[in-house]
Amino acid sequence: MKLTTILLTVAILQASATGIAQEITLSGKDLPLQKAFAVIKKQTGYVVFYNKELLTNTRPVSLHVQKMPLEKFLDIIFQEQPLGFIIRNKTIVLAPKKKTEQQLIFSVSATMPVTGILMDEKEQPVPGASIVVKGSKRGATSGYDGKFRIDANPGDRLIISSIGFIDEEIIVNKEGALGTIVLKLSASKLDEVQFIAYGTTTKRLSTGNISTIKGDDIAKQPVTNPLLAMQGRVPGLHIVQRSGIKGASVDVQVQGRNSIGNGSQPLYIIDGVPYNNDLTIMGSSAIGAGNPFSYINPNDIESVDILKDADATSIYGSRAASGAIIITTKKGKAGKNNINIVFQQGVSQLTRKYKLLNTEQYLVMREEAKANDHDPVGPSDYDLNGTWDRNRYTDWQKALLNGKAKYTDANLSFSGGSANTQYLISGTYHRETSIFPDYFAGQTGATHFNISSVSSNNKFKIQLTGSYLVDESKNMSADLTSIAISLAPNAPALYNEDGTLNWQLDENGKSTFYNPLAYRELKYNNKTSNLVSNLTLSYLLTKNIELKNSFGFNKINVSEVDKQPASSNSPDLRPYIPRISSFGNTRNSSWIIEPQINYYGKFRAGTLQATVGGTIDQRSKEMQGLMAMGYTSDILMDDPTAAPNSFATGFNYNQYKYAGAFARLNANWDNRYIISLNGRRDGSSRFGHENQFHNFASASAVWIFSNEDIVKDKIPFLSFGKLKIGYGSTGTDQINDYEYMTLYSTQYTILGYQGVKGLEPTRLSNPYLQWEQTNKFDLGMDFGFFNDRILIQSRFYVNRSNNQLLNFPLSNVTGFPGIRSNSPATLQNKGIEITLNTANIRKKYFTWKTDLNFTLNKNKLVKFPGLESSGYANDYVIGLPVNIKRVFDFAGVDPQNGLYVFRDRNGKLTSTPDQLSDRVVNIAMDPTFYGGLGNSFRYKGLQLDILLQFVKQKGEGYYQYGDLPGFFYSRAGNQPVTVLDRWRKPGDISPVQYFSSTQSNALQFLSMRGSVYENASFIRVKNVSISWSLPAPWLKKCNLANAQLFVNAQNLATISDYSGLDPETRSSKSLPPLRTITGGFKLTL
Repeated sequence: MKLTTILLTVAILQASATGIAQEITLSGKDLPLQKAFAVIKKQTGYVVFYNKELLTNTRPVSLHVQKMPLEKFLDIIFQEQPLGFIIRNKTIVLAPKKKTEQQLIFSVSATMPVTGILMDEKEQPVPGASIVVKGSKRGATSGYDGKFRIDANPGDRLIISSIGFIDEEIIVNKEGALGTIVLKLSASKLDEVQFIAYGTTTKRLSTGNISTIKGDDIAKQPVTNPLLAMQGRVPGLHIVQRSGIKGASVDVQVQGRNSIGNGSQPLYIIDGVPYNNDLTIMGSSAIGAGNPFSYINPNDIESVDILKDADATSIYGSRAASGAIIITTKKGKAGKNNINIVFQQGVSQLTRKYKLLNTEQYLVMREEAKANDHDPVGPSDYDLNGTWDRNRYTDWQKALLNGKAKYTDANLSFSGGSANTQYLISGTYHRETSIFPDYFAGQTGATHFNISSVSSNNKFKIQLTGSYLVDESKNMSADLTSIAISLAPNAPALYNEDGTLNWQLDENGKSTFYNPLAYRELKYNNKTSNLVSNLTLSYLLTKNIELKNSFGFNKINVSEVDKQPASSNSPDLRPYIPRISSFGNTRNSSWIIEPQINYYGKFRAGTLQATVGGTIDQRSKEMQGLMAMGYTSDILMDDPTAAPNSFATGFNYNQYKYAGAFARLNANWDNRYIISLNGRRDGSSRFGHENQFHNFASASAVWIFSNEDIVKDKIPFLSFGKLKIGYGSTGTDQINDYEYMTLYSTQYTILGYQGVKGLEPTRLSNPYLQWEQTNKFDLGMDFGFFNDRILIQSRFYVNRSNNQLLNFPLSNVTGFPGIRSNSPATLQNKGIEITLNTANIRKKYFTWKTDLNFTLNKNKLVKFPGLESSGYANDYVIGLPVNIKRVFDFAGVDPQNGLYVFRDRNGKLTSTPDQLSDRVVNIAMDPTFYGGLGNSFRYKGLQLDILLQFVKQKGEGYYQYGDLPGFFYSRAGNQPVTVLDRWRKPGDISPVQYFSSTQSNALQFLSMRGSVYENASFIRVKNVSISWSLPAPWLKKCNLANAQLFVNAQNLATISDYSGLDPETRSSKSLPPLRTITGGFKLTL
């Protein structure tokens, strides 16, 4: 696809680039430099390091700047000072000017009592089953112990049915004692068990909008984050992987964006324990804090249920405004003791590269740019002036991104038990390297256990589940992808002849080249431990009443060391830049207690289920940071006491408390008419006393019309039909802690005021903050044809969120950047979800099944009173989605002067559009539709599964961060070959502006023009899994219970017209999701 944008290289080879996007606002007269340094620390988090003596001959500064880039701000305050500066990650080092270097980015009578016990195939009791005397209205329900009693005559037939099981027909004997009756699991997808809040259901009888992913489907995908195994499998669930680096962040949305200012992350529940979906770190990693689900072992997951509508989520109240994802881990099973071994190993690699300029083309571009600007080749134009070999060519994508990351995963588990006690214990080891040269990414060790037991009378039950994982990761401070696609093709070699890093020193001994492999030396080590545990106790008080209590605990600890050794700097800078180590410790912990009472009763042809309970939840986060500098050796940098200078860089402790009471009532009449009512009252510590509590509720009704006699008679091919309607409310308190209070922080100064550090206000109080609320409407129709060989599920939903919690900007005069407040703005999501499951072929030896899901969601800002006069006037438009980009209307290149031209708000052509008023084109960035198509083929022991993921969307192309073609900045400047179609002389019709070696306003216009946002739709072969199970005779010879060989592939191929590296991330300069292919085996002993 031909690119029509012009780019300016943004790839930053120097470590200082991470600070350039920071901005400073400051006004004052005759301000000492120390005041400016304090402002820099407060507004950006950057530390200025210097010797006191250096300030002896400095002078005060007078200035008035607003949102000025940090680098430019530093240039101004040091303009007439005898000092220069160097930005190294989060540190600004001062040195005399002459020593600085360029910056681095349910009785009748005559009957008898009949009794029995219902058990499943795993010898577990089946509670809540319906037992009906065929041809009569007499019925009963099994208790929590599986026992039942019903009046019947000898020879009567009992119809036994339970969700998730095949109906059984039993003839009553003369004695009336039927003993144990084993129910078999249903093979229909409609009868698969689904986990809901505080209970279970099936797709056939569910009143909510719920989708389920089985653990077997997750296991077929070689991923370390279980969220990535859900992509393309669930309607209404959109997941985006932000980088191909291990542990990178993942965006998750359920039925679109439900909040303007507080994100739209769903509630995550793991074995009844709410899981922290947000991590904060203090160091400088290329992936930031990453994603907490990288610390959940996919091997431990039994199933994942995604709850979307109000009926499914309102019982969770304020925590599930954006849906809920319930993860259930594996449990022990009754039977003989088993040993299971799973091992797989493989590689990951990049799937796509840019076609960039070679050296000859690159030099033509650079020289032409110089000529167009009438700018002679200067001493810092190393690519042109002979400092770098003009005949040299390096394919930097091949040099830096062509590696193969090794993927190794091994799991060992032991399970078994009796009818009363079951156990499971497993251990996993995972190791993964990086595609970057000679770089180790990380390794993980995890253990999972489950013990469950029931008393001999089946009344008291106890279950203990726990998972513990330790992950050790080593990441660079930068993603080398941006460097590989922008570094000049004639840049120097990476290594000297002796194997050391090449810095290409000039005749004065100064480096002309920041070697990208130096980023390996900027070592960021992260050790994370994660404990998730749950204890559940239950007691059967009566036949129909159960008392239950759940206790949960989650703790995530993160320990970081971020080192900047001397080896990360060029030899000429090492005397002036100190060795710096930053140490960080973050502790996230939460506990939850949820007592509840459950009731199950049978009334004629109907059943009634009720649950009443409460929740007490407390979470805390503690962060500590320390910086040490001045080490005399790189090998000492893991020890903070070995540095002559060290100081605390931060301390933070937050606590969140939550309490709630909930109730649910479900009435089912003859499996035809079902009504569900849910209610919850929540209390949150994030609001003032007058607004701490709020009520949420939902109601839904289901009619299973396929169970009506007339339907059975008139439409025999319709095996299932259901109409569902629901409405309810959920809410959110997902804002920062203490935002309703006035907050103070310790002033950041080295000396303080007379040696004492003071306090300064950092946030204005607002005790009137209220809950954000989302009202949800859901309408659904489900159909099954030909004994459920064809299943169709459709949903139409409308979700409206109001009372938005927003940050409103304040004037700088107030001393505060903004204040949190409620806004009457209303945000709407409207959409449809369609799921199709077909059993195309069902033969003895061959089966073929297809699963299709499709989602169409439309997000719209319905109203926002006062939008025009608010600080959001330039970000949102009434009637449009909230995730939009407001850009210029690009009109091409002026044939006469070779400059980009745009249509302003009046439709006139201009090369200098107004930065605000002329941004008249609005680009919607959320997907128009998305979904997945899966096919599963099985022939005897051979199975093939293929999953395709598809998304229709727009995205920013290559030029989203680029520099203008011809510009050489921080030793970078390469461009895609499409720039060669540039304007060269008057009359030329070209999509690319003329080459220029200088930056200009054209860069801003270029990055904000409509044509930068291109078609980023794609179809991806998300997963392919091939497995072969060994025949039974072979297993018998080997004394094995089961054995399987398999090959799994992830992100195998992508079809897209997107010009960037990857349409999913929609980023042109970050590492895309990698193609991973593994092979392995499974054994059961």
